[in-house]
Amino acid sequence: MQLGGHWQSVTDTNVVTVTDFSVTPLIAESAVVSPCPTDLQSRRVAIAITAASTSDSRTTRSLRTTTQVRADTLAESCPA
Repeated sequence: MQLGGHWQSVTDTNVVTVTDFSVTPLIAESAVVSPCPTDLQSRRVAIAITAASTSDSRTTRSLRTTTQVRADTLAESCPA
């Protein structure tokens, strides 16, 4: 996270250690009926994070979520 133009920690490294973090783009295309063949791309992002306690490595937690990107896109195949 950026604060005042500088990157800031989002966790306290004295308490937890992030052991895995991933962001995976997911794209689904749908045909749109129009004079030109067009595909509507709905974009989502899958996010996963796993962390372990620094005082007890047996204590781990994972979080996974999927969220939609606000703006869908059109992939037109019509000549200009």
